[in-house]
Amino acid sequence: MSRKKILTSAFSNLYTDQRIEKVCRTLHENGYEIELIGNNWG
Repeated sequence: MSRKKILTSAFSNLYTDQRIEKVCRTLHENGYEIELIGNNWG
């Protein structure tokens, strides 16, 4: 059985937004393949 895929996009800085990290980590730990698109406003 293949893993379900989720595409996540965010307008916030991915390096500093812990909310995005927590959501993606939780989804990955529950069997989802995550693709993340966002910004580096650094």
